[in-house]
Amino acid sequence: MAGQVHDLEVCDKELHEKEVEESERHLAIVLEDISFEKLFHYDFLRNSKFMHGWKNVRESVNKEKLVESFIKAQVFFYNREIELVNYERYVKWLAENKRDVENTVLFKLCTEESHPETSASNSEDLSSELGNYPQSFMELVEMIQRGEKLPNTEDLDIEPLNIDPTPAIRELPLKPWEIEKPS
Repeated sequence: MAGQVHDLEVCDKELHEKEVEESERHLAIVLEDISFEKLFHYDFLRNSKFMHGWKNVRESVNKEKLVESFIKAQVFFYNREIELVNYERYVKWLAENKRDVENTVLFKLCTEESHPETSASNSEDLSSELGNYPQSFMELVEMIQRGEKLPNTEDLDIEPLNIDPTPAIRELPLKPWEIEKPS
């Protein structure tokens, strides 16, 4: 009888361990899916570092490998700046979730600039549309110190009222040593 109880406990423990492992695997898959979603929807257009790097890479890539190189560039940049993502699993995820990078607005905007007749106008449109955003907190501090106007901010016309402050009406509370103790 005791042997059967022990066997049941061992079996129950093994089953619990398998459930925990399965839960951990499922959680890892969900977290990876979230990372892939964030990467897929990351706004690379607003990031001047990525756009500058992609412009350099795009010029040296064969047109047949443009999509693959674009995805590699995105993953490389994302790994360095945001969080680590596995390239092979990301490509597999794109295929499994029917995410066609080639038909995204980002890909079209990033690859149509390679046409010389539209390149200048697109980069001008892109820079005017995005503004001159600081890439770090230190750049923001430097812009403020230089007195530059920050992008997408409005100037508020705030002037002092130039009147005397209203005097306090309430008496200050007594300090503990100033309070008379009842005798």
